[in-house]
Amino acid sequence: MILSVDFNPVIRKRIKIPYRRGHIGTVQPERLDVFPGGEGIELSLMLGVMNEESIGMGFAGSYNGMAIRDFLNDSGIINEFVDIKEPTGEQLFINYSDDQELISEISPRVSKEEISEFINAFKEKLQSSEMVCISGTAPKNFPGEVYEEIILIAKENGQRVLAGMKGHNAHHIANEKPYLLTLDVNTLENMTHLKLEYDSEIYRATRYLRDKGIKYIVVEMGSKGAIVITDEIGFRIELPHLNSGYCNINYGYMLAGFSTGILRGYDDETMLRLGIASSVIHCIRRSGEVDMSDIKSLMNKLEIRVLHDV
Repeated sequence: MILSVDFNPVIRKRIKIPYRRGHIGTVQPERLDVFPGGEGIELSLMLGVMNEESIGMGFAGSYNGMAIRDFLNDSGIINEFVDIKEPTGEQLFINYSDDQELISEISPRVSKEEISEFINAFKEKLQSSEMVCISGTAPKNFPGEVYEEIILIAKENGQRVLAGMKGHNAHHIANEKPYLLTLDVNTLENMTHLKLEYDSEIYRATRYLRDKGIKYIVVEMGSKGAIVITDEIGFRIELPHLNSGYCNINYGYMLAGFSTGILRGYDDETMLRLGIASSVIHCIRRSGEVDMSDIKSLMNKLEIRVLHDV
């Protein structure tokens, strides 16, 4: 059982407009899809594809929060979202014939009492889990120290923690030395106060995190792939051409692959192939449900070079 933490899930609405962006006049959408989002929820859904069980945790409020719980219950995913006073936010995706637009609501705020309730629920659910994964964004006024606190609690309980995070909250996560940390180049630059343009510069910059005692450091580079540094060797992973333009790397899907590989005792290269392939599978399967055959096919197309003396 994997415990998936996402403090700021959302309800997503996708509208398909059969016109180019900038069309003047009233339009009738071709389709409206409504579904929950957030990397922690997506992590749990991907774990279901991989036949692994999970517990989803975080904050959820008002009607949108109820919709998230109902969706996860209908999907057979155990969840323990703390009810908050402010409503869970929404994201609206508008798909034009030639472009896409995203409109996001301001994230809800959470109170000290609601955070305390989450910490207590987190301690309880740890007893029935084998690993903790942390991903997603944070509520508007959320103290980053909470990330440090839950990682410390999990490690004291003997749990390995995997995290995928961008921005300043990655600093808080790194402070408590998770087992695996995924971040992007911009976040690593902000941590180290260095400009990182070449692979060799990234290798050197990860020493800052290695010195903290993080076992796996995954630096994702978008369409350029990823660099993974362990306490012994490194890996340079290159993606195949995805034929889909820009592809947003999904940290939830990535952590689902990594955590599954670690729990099943896969060797490092297989575990990394599973995580990286999962993180971009949505860029290849734009419609329809993803299954393991899609992921396995993409795993075999990744190019991996082993790096020594990094």
